[in-house]
Amino acid sequence: MSLLIDIQTAATDGSTSLSTLLRKCRLLASRLESDPLEEWVRWELDGYEPAAEVPAYRKVALSFRGTFSGPFGAQISNAPLPQYLVAKASGQPDVATLSYRSSIATIEGLVEKTGTASINMDNMILLLRDTFYEGYSLVAFSAEFPYSALAGIESAVRNRVLEFAIALWRSEPAAREINVGSVSSPVPPSHVTQIFNGAITGNTNIVAQSDQSKLIALGSVGNITEAIDTLKAAGLDGDTADGFRVAVESDGALVQDTRSYGPAVTSWLGTAIGKAASGAWKVGVGAAGKLTEEVLLRYYGLK
Repeated sequence: MSLLIDIQTAATDGSTSLSTLLRKCRLLASRLESDPLEEWVRWELDGYEPAAEVPAYRKVALSFRGTFSGPFGAQISNAPLPQYLVAKASGQPDVATLSYRSSIATIEGLVEKTGTASINMDNMILLLRDTFYEGYSLVAFSAEFPYSALAGIESAVRNRVLEFAIALWRSEPAAREINVGSVSSPVPPSHVTQIFNGAITGNTNIVAQSDQSKLIALGSVGNITEAIDTLKAAGLDGDTADGFRVAVESDGALVQDTRSYGPAVTSWLGTAIGKAASGAWKVGVGAAGKLTEEVLLRYYGLK
């Protein structure tokens, strides 16, 4: 069986785990002799080492809480603390952004949880001790983020795999014949790298900045009309854009319950990106994937 068909099928099938999908991609990377693809898949499967650069889709926004001790035994417990004050007092502008380095398998194990994950940051108490409340000293400090943010990472990785597989299928017909038994790549590695850069790392700028700004302004949680209007404004044909509503209604509460896209939405996503791959949607595959990803994440409140 064609590895590309297998990967495209797995990428649009909600029952296939992301870890399994990435292992298929690692095999494809080996057959394509693509070092960039193989390295990216390895980082996602094994987790990013401390010195490795973490992709933008793995950046998670943090909020902060602190407990304070005051005079005569007074205490302020678990108080929310402004991000900008923490950044200013600590001298760390990016302190509210977590580079999430854990493996996809770890993420898959946590994404079903509800509520927030807490990170002990008591090592910053000396920097922040007398910053917030006059007469009170910080005695405990922590950061937190919603577990739903991990679903956003899962979605970003799965979408990028699908973008890459579609772009490779469309631009390099010889790659369609690659299977488990293939011993050499029919595609020049430089071509694979170019497709990888567009679909995985996002080195493409085909969607106009004005469209991206409109996306950020219009996207809001649970507003299906705004989501569809955003897609149409970006050039997606009306029938396909309206199909998002049908897919959401078909899946019902499945996404909210499992924190993953349901089968209808997953199928719709493949259809939308396929429009870009075929040229019917006048944006690049990488740009189409990022735009639809943003729309879905905002609609489901995952970003």
